[in-house]
Amino acid sequence: MSLPLAFMAGISIVKFKSMNGMFEEVINDRVPKVASINEIKADVTLIADALRNMIIMSR
Repeated sequence: MSLPLAFMAGISIVKFKSMNGMFEEVINDRVPKVASINEIKADVTLIADALRNMIIMSR
């Protein structure tokens, strides 16, 4: 009875460490990239709006 329980505990620890590594990757790698992309998108939208307004005003 205790052997399967110990086996399951070992697997749980390994899976937890794996999930922790994945979480670290998301926090340290992907979140900053998404934040940068959102900033770039906002800047592009600002430029596009300004260009549209310049075209409208020049007519």
